[in-house]
Amino acid sequence: MLCQDIFMCSTLDRSLKHRRKDPEKRWSMCSKFANNYGHSCRVLVQNTLKYLLEFGQVTNYLGYNALTDFFPTMNLKPNPNCEDSNCQEFALKPKPEIAVEAKEEEKPLHEDNEWGISLVDESIDEVEPKVVEGVKLAYTLPNETSIEECQEATTNDISLEELMAQMKSI
Repeated sequence: MLCQDIFMCSTLDRSLKHRRKDPEKRWSMCSKFANNYGHSCRVLVQNTLKYLLEFGQVTNYLGYNALTDFFPTMNLKPNPNCEDSNCQEFALKPKPEIAVEAKEEEKPLHEDNEWGISLVDESIDEVEPKVVEGVKLAYTLPNETSIEECQEATTNDISLEELMAQMKSI
């Protein structure tokens, strides 16, 4: 398959918004494909694993805009005016109907709670610092007052020798 065939239905004017518009845009883009096959394969394998293992958001479009350092996500639709005979033949095939799965009503795991067990959220709501869109903090550092409170709670008047004696007596 030639690189020219890849962009037969999807014109580069639509798929690459931030690129300069010159007559050789199709071939200048294609010359970079050989260098990017390894990276593309890695992303495709990751996307396949997300689909098979049913986690994350599976993308329908693989792209990367190096000018803005951005991985776009979008749904591409075929060009109705495509001149390729294979595309026209494929467009005439009937589309498969996707069966909608019936969702079961969510029932409590145990309707009768004879022991009175209940789940309580004991987490403390802390205000997270604002970061750039698309970035998420894994954790925040504790403030100085909470560190001092922990140190005060762990310090006691028992010496190391007394603790060792307690351990030996066990």
